[in-house]
Amino acid sequence: MRDRRDILIYFSLKYNGDWNNIYKALRSREEVDWSIYESFPEELRKKCITIFDEGIYPERLSKIYHPPFVLYYRGDISLISDTNKNVALVGSREASEYGLDATRMVADALSVKNILVSGMAIGIDSYAHRQVIESGGKTIGVLPCCISECYPYSSRDIYKIMSKHHLIISEYPFPFEIVPAKLPSRNRIIVGISKAVIVPEVRERSGTLITIDLALMNGITVYCIPHPYNDGTINNHLIYEGAELIETKEEIIELLGNY
Repeated sequence: MRDRRDILIYFSLKYNGDWNNIYKALRSREEVDWSIYESFPEELRKKCITIFDEGIYPERLSKIYHPPFVLYYRGDISLISDTNKNVALVGSREASEYGLDATRMVADALSVKNILVSGMAIGIDSYAHRQVIESGGKTIGVLPCCISECYPYSSRDIYKIMSKHHLIISEYPFPFEIVPAKLPSRNRIIVGISKAVIVPEVRERSGTLITIDLALMNGITVYCIPHPYNDGTINNHLIYEGAELIETKEEIIELLGNY
C-alpha cells in the first residue's frame, strides 16, 4: 500500500530533488502517477530516507530552513542518525600548508570519537575526508550533485571508498548541470546534520562563509583554528567576531567527543 513516504519519493524523483517544485506539488496536491513511480530506478526508490523516517532522518536536520524532503545515499546510512557525533569541517579550496596541517590535526581528533561531515570540495574539505579515512575514523560527504556522480571529479577516489565504507548523501537523484548557484544548497545539509562546525582555514569571499552563517543562524557553535598574522586568511577575524578558538587535538576531543 502506498503511503505519504512514497508520495515524497515520487515527487523528489519527478522534480529531481528541487525543493521548491516538490513543495509546490505537495501544496497543490498534485496527482501521483504510480506507473511513473514504478518506472524510476529501484535503487533510488530503495536507497533513500525521507523526512517522515523517524529514528533515521535526523531531527536536527528537520528543523533547518527548507529541510530536504528526501536524501539519497550510498554507504552506511546509520552514520547520519546520531547528529551528536557529527561535526562539520569546512574550509578554503586554496589551502595553504598551514591550513592542511591544521586540517590534519582536526581530522585526526574527530576520528577518535566523532564523525566528520564535509562537502568533498577541492582543498580543505576533500583533504579532511582523506585524513579521516587514513586515521580509521568515519566520515560523511554531502554532494551538491546527483548521488551517482562525484563532484568534483578529483575526489573520485574517496567517493568510491566512502560509498562503501562511510556515507555519501545528496538530495538529487539524477544528473544535472552543476552551476555555482546550486552549491550553497549543499551547505544547509552539512549544517543540519552537525552539532558543530570547525574551520581550519578560510579566506574572504569563500563559500565556507555561507556555511558559517547558516551555522550561526541555527545556533550551532563555530570553532576556528588561529592563523599567523597577515597570512591572507580571516580565521583570526572570525575569532574576534565571536567564533570559538580551538588549537589542539586534545581540546577537540574534550569539547566535542562527549555526547
